[in-house]
Amino acid sequence: MSGYICSYYLSSKKNNLIRKICYLVIIICFILFIVICAARIIIIANFLILISYFLIKSSAKVYFKVLLTIFMILFFYYASTNVFIISSRFTNFNFELPTTDQPSSIEIRTGIYSCSFEIVKDNLWLGIGIGDVQSSLDKCYSKFNSSFFEKNKVDTHNYYSYLLISGGILALSSFFVFVVTIYREILNSLNIINFSFVLLLIVGLLTENVLLRAYGIVFFCFFLTTILTRENIKPSMS
Repeated sequence: MSGYICSYYLSSKKNNLIRKICYLVIIICFILFIVICAARIIIIANFLILISYFLIKSSAKVYFKVLLTIFMILFFYYASTNVFIISSRFTNFNFELPTTDQPSSIEIRTGIYSCSFEIVKDNLWLGIGIGDVQSSLDKCYSKFNSSFFEKNKVDTHNYYSYLLISGGILALSSFFVFVVTIYREILNSLNIINFSFVLLLIVGLLTENVLLRAYGIVFFCFFLTTILTRENIKPSMS
């Protein structure tokens, strides 16, 4: 979010040169941090933010948008398969269930999502209740014969599947109604800050239970209240 906030302020014509340089440095650091960490979902989320925001806000001709979108997709594909620090996260996928004591991250997630699907399939409408989620997952993990799951409490790593497991279709539907209601207000005043907040959260919830952790709740509440109480965050003139 810090990078997008700085890009919003950087675009203001009323900021002096020193401020703009500071904002630009922060943005560059933000990009380098993402590349060094090479977290798949963060890279994908930021790519989607940039390309979607361009398509929505740009006043360019349709054919130019299409050409630039194709170029960005090809560039992303090239970077994800040829730039070593990034390609290591996007190649050699092994979608197999974990059978060793040191499974890969892909194998771990394959096992998690397999168990989540099994639990959801049998408890689709009302779920199993919040208190039984972890115990049901642990029971399912035991069939993998991997000590990794015995030593670690592994959650669903997907907030949407967590809602399905704990409260079924009812809980997931209620969450979607809540999200749509809030986001309609946010997107009424569309800028890069609002847009990135919306998309980062939606994509982030696909791989992490962000709203079950203290830092995730603080992040969500801080930016939500900031955006809703000030329809548009304007650069300071002081």
